[in-house]
Amino acid sequence: MNNITMIFKKLVIRGVDNEYVCHFKKGLNLIWGDLDSGKSSILNLIDYALGGNFDELQLDYDELRAKGRFIQLEVEFNSEVVTIERVLGSKINTVKLYKCRQNETENVYPLICGASSSSSEPDGWLSDTILDMLSIPKVRIKESKKKDNADSDRLSFRDLMKLVYLKQKKVAGDNLMDAANPYVHNKNIEVQKFIYGVHDDQLSELNEQLKIESSMIASLKRNAQNIRDFLKSTDSLVDTSEEYESISRDLEFIDKEIDLLKNSKNHALVVSNGIKNQISSLDERIKTISRSIRKDKDQLKSYSKLKSTYQHDISCVKASLKMRELLSERELQKNKSSCPLCSSMIELSDPVIDNQSINYEINSLRNRLSGCDKAIKTLLDKIKNQVSEKEALDKNLGELRSKFDVDNLEFLSPTIDALIKAESLKRNLIGHHSLLKKNIMLTKKLDDNYTQIESRGINLEKIKREISTIESELDSIDDVINDISSEFSALMARSKLTNNYGASIDFNFMPVFRNRKYSQISSGGVRTILSVNLYIARIKYILKNGAHLPSTLLLDTPGQNIGRYARKDSNESENLSDPSIYEEIYQQIKEIKDLSEDMNYQIIVVDNDLPNCLDESDFNLVKRFDKSNSDYEKGLINDA
Repeated sequence: MNNITMIFKKLVIRGVDNEYVCHFKKGLNLIWGDLDSGKSSILNLIDYALGGNFDELQLDYDELRAKGRFIQLEVEFNSEVVTIERVLGSKINTVKLYKCRQNETENVYPLICGASSSSSEPDGWLSDTILDMLSIPKVRIKESKKKDNADSDRLSFRDLMKLVYLKQKKVAGDNLMDAANPYVHNKNIEVQKFIYGVHDDQLSELNEQLKIESSMIASLKRNAQNIRDFLKSTDSLVDTSEEYESISRDLEFIDKEIDLLKNSKNHALVVSNGIKNQISSLDERIKTISRSIRKDKDQLKSYSKLKSTYQHDISCVKASLKMRELLSERELQKNKSSCPLCSSMIELSDPVIDNQSINYEINSLRNRLSGCDKAIKTLLDKIKNQVSEKEALDKNLGELRSKFDVDNLEFLSPTIDALIKAESLKRNLIGHHSLLKKNIMLTKKLDDNYTQIESRGINLEKIKREISTIESELDSIDDVINDISSEFSALMARSKLTNNYGASIDFNFMPVFRNRKYSQISSGGVRTILSVNLYIARIKYILKNGAHLPSTLLLDTPGQNIGRYARKDSNESENLSDPSIYEEIYQQIKEIKDLSEDMNYQIIVVDNDLPNCLDESDFNLVKRFDKSNSDYEKGLINDA
C-alpha cells in the first residue's frame, strides 16, 4: 500500500483580543513545560478541529475557556493543504473547510461540512471529505465477524483518529482501544483489519464506493458547468486578478485622498463654527427679545382694557352723583326708579348710599387709574427699547450670516464638492471591486471543482485497480500480526523493564507482555510502556509496509507513571523510577526518522519534561511553557 500523510502545519486559536499560534513541522515535534499550562489542549484542539466531540475536548484549561472563540487548523492531506475552521462550543456542529492556507482564507469560499454523520450541512460530513483527501475508501465496517446479524457502520475518520492519537487518559488506561466496550472494541479490531489490508468485506464495499465516486464526479461536473455558465454569461471567464489588484490600489489611494479632504474640511469647519456659534447666540437672543416684546404687548393690552374699565366706572359714579342732585326728597323715597345708566326700572330696596361714600369710591378708582397709566407708560418705554435692541441685533445677524455664506462658498463648498465626488467614485469602484472579488472566488471555486474532479478521477481509477487485484493483494492476518508483533517485541526488548519476556500483539491487536494480556497487567508503569509502544510499533509498521492510515502519531504525556529520576533503595518489584526507561521511550521515537527515508511522517509529543537523549536538531520545539521564566510563555493563552 501507499504511504498516506497527514501533516499539521499550524494551529491558530482566535481569542477575544488576540490570536495564539502553534507551528508544526514534519518529523518529531515537542510541546513541554509546566503543569496546567495548556499543553494537552493543543492536541485536544487538533482533534476537535478534525471532527472531535466538544464534550471530549475537556476545556479544563480555564484560560482557554475564557479567551478562546474559534480555531483554525492548517493541515496537509497527501500534499493538499487545507484549513479547517471550527467555533469552540458545545452545540457547534458546523465546520468550515478552506482549500487554501490559513492566511488565505478570506479570499476563498469554504466547504460547509458537519462534524457528525447526522449533520445536514450542504457539503456533507467532514469525515468523508477528509477520507477523500487521504484517498481512503469509505467502506462499511461490521461490528462483529462472529455474529451474522451484527450491524455494519460506515468507516469514519474518527475511527482512524483512535489509532493516531493516544490521549493522556488512554495511556495505561483500562479502556485502551475501547477494551471496556465490547461492541466498539470489536469495531476497532475490524477497522485495523481494514487499514492493514486484511478486511474481507473490502471487495463489496469498494464496488459500492466505485458507484459513489462515479456519482460524485458527475455531480462535480454539473456544478462546475453551472459555475462556468454563470461566469460566461457575465463575461468573467477571463483572468481579472490584475484588474482586481489595480482597483484595490485605486481604492487605497482614494481613501488617503478622502482623509486629506476631511482634514481640510475640518480646518474650514473650525473657522466657520466660530461664526456659526455667534449666529446661534444672536439668533437665540433675538428670539428671547421677541418673546419678551410679545409678552409685554399682551400685558399692555390687558392694562389698556383695565384703564377703560376704570374710566367707565368713574363716569358712571359721577353720573350717579349728578342724578342725586336732580332728585327731590320725595323721589328719593320711592320704591322704584329709572336707572340712570340703562333707563330700566329698578327696585330701591337697598338703603341709600351717602355722598361721602360715593366720593371715596371715585377717589379709589382715580388712584387705580393713575397706577394703570404708569404701568402702561413703563411697558411702552420697555417695548420701545426692546424693539430698538432687536433691530440692532437683526442687523448684526444679517451681516454674520452673509459672512458665513461667503466663507462657506469660498472655503468649505469646494472641499465638500471634492469629498462628494471622491465618495461617489469610491462607491462605484467598490461595487466593481466586489463583483470582481466574487468572480475571482467563483473562479477559484471552479478550479477547486476541477481539482476535485481530477482527484476523484484518480481515486476512481485507484478503486478500479484495487478491485481487480484485491484478492491477490489481501495479506494474511497472520502475516500482519507477526510483523506488528516483531516491531512491538523489539521495542519491549529495549524498554529496560525487568522480567522482560513474552511480548507480542494478539489477534485483537492488543499488547501482550510476560505472556499476559494487557487487561491482566496491574502495574501502571508497565501499562504505560505497553500502550505507548503499541502506537510506536503501529507507525513503524505503516512506514515500512503502508496502510490505510496516515503516518501520524499524537502522544500525550508518554512518560506518566514512570519516574523521571531514580529512587534510592527502591524495593519495588517494578523499578519504574529509572530515568533510562523514560529516556528509552524517546530514543525509540527518535529512531523512527531512520525508517522514513523519503516518506513524510509527523509525531507530536506533549510532556512535562525534556529527555536528555534529544538534541535540538532532533525535534521541532512547538511550545515551551514556564511560569517562572519570563523568557518563555507562561501558557498557551499567554495574556491571561
